[in-house]
Amino acid sequence: RKGQQTKRIHHDCMRFYAFDSSFPPQKKTVEKLFDLKGKTCLITGAGGYLGGAMARALAEAGGRVVVTSRELDRAEEMARRLPDPNEVNHLRAVLDHMAFDELPKRFQAISEQTGCINVLVNNGHEHCPNDWTDISGEQFTRMLANATGYFLLSRLVHEQAVDSGQKASIIMLCSLYGNVSSYPDAYKGLAPASSVAYHTLKGGVLQLTRHLAAYWAQDAVRVNRVSPARTRWFSPT
Repeated sequence: RKGQQTKRIHHDCMRFYAFDSSFPPQKKTVEKLFDLKGKTCLITGAGGYLGGAMARALAEAGGRVVVTSRELDRAEEMARRLPDPNEVNHLRAVLDHMAFDELPKRFQAISEQTGCINVLVNNGHEHCPNDWTDISGEQFTRMLANATGYFLLSRLVHEQAVDSGQKASIIMLCSLYGNVSSYPDAYKGLAPASSVAYHTLKGGVLQLTRHLAAYWAQDAVRVNRVSPARTRWFSPT
């Protein structure tokens, strides 16, 4: 009986091959998988060390990068330092993901220069170092507002993608601390304790990613997250 099942599966597979010439799918090289030629990539907080490194990676992959920061000087400096293998002329713009009321206007202004945004990297972050012993309610709430900015920008990209009939990819900057808790000894004698508001924020960003990914998949808008652990500062040049 087991042999009959094996033969039936083999027969079905052969019939599938016969009627679908695209199977098995053509393999893509790593270079092709990460090729961003013809894509416009917007990254928030690109003037920082993580944002700068990711902006450079997007540029190296051939994308046209919209380098944004709360400070135009920092955005301009980073844009000048990025490689431009396809001579697409990277752009720079002022964008603060925490200024909720300004986001639609800022996003529209950027889109008028670039066309559709194909990739959004929600990297910008407004930090508060206070730990559980002395953080105020206002500070805690303000930290969580980072997730609000991530959501509002993501929704703008999603709406634009649906209206234009294009695909889009959204990447959220999460953290290892969105998955696991910290412990006091990790920072003892080295640095201030990890912020309780930061942990709460990143756990929320993780769930935000899952929610949007589930709801927007039908619109060909992917939503993923990156969860770094502790990183060392380095220059993205």
